[in-house]
Amino acid sequence: MGIYTTPTVFLSDISCKYVFVNEPKSWRDAQTYCRLHHTELVSVRNEEENLQIRQLIPAGHFAYIGLFKDEYIWSDNSTSAFRNWDPDQPDGSGECVVQQLRDSRLWDDQTCSAQKPFFCSACV
Repeated sequence: MGIYTTPTVFLSDISCKYVFVNEPKSWRDAQTYCRLHHTELVSVRNEEENLQIRQLIPAGHFAYIGLFKDEYIWSDNSTSAFRNWDPDQPDGSGECVVQQLRDSRLWDDQTCSAQKPFFCSACV
């Protein structure tokens, strides 16, 4: 278990860090944790942000990000259209989105109740 962060990134006039929390939780519990201890589950707005997040993840598993199925919207209500789906995804197998922690680091839809590590954003 552990918490790993990226260097600070600047989103408009806000500075943020991405935080990988290697403490498995359901998607809703992960969101609550992020809101209490950081800002929110991470929203990925572009390939550069996706690459920064990828630097934190060990290979071989999945981790929640802030995208969920309500026509796939971000939990922080941001309007990013960036998507990084694995081929044949989303396949309707779940309502929440995970970043695969293997070489491709692509996205997959899975059930929200599964216990997984997750990414938070910490913005000031």
